[in-house]
Amino acid sequence: MAPTRLRALRLPVQEPDVGLVPDRMELVGEWETPEDETLELYGDTYAGDAHLLLVADRTPEEHVATLFHASGVVRAIVWHGTGAERPEAWRDEQRRKAVAFLAAEHARAPGAAA
Repeated sequence: MAPTRLRALRLPVQEPDVGLVPDRMELVGEWETPEDETLELYGDTYAGDAHLLLVADRTPEEHVATLFHASGVVRAIVWHGTGAERPEAWRDEQRRKAVAFLAAEHARAPGAAA
């Protein structure tokens, strides 16, 4: 029996994204909470994901949630760090705002279904 030869695939090396927001994402929306915290939503319409950042006074920016969406509809959200520790009512309010921004962004995107 002849020996089997394996060939290694040579894929381009991708540098890891540095920072909280990948370069492929754009600012989709931002808003303030009643506690004077700012939330910034960065998304990639074509990849179908978005990062929600919490920008609070005197603390570094924090990635508090990742949203996964398709055709402008959010399918899932994963809370991270202090975002997971917040009250459910706070998370629900931020989810509602993020969902509205992503739906509006999808509607503006070239090639979006009418």
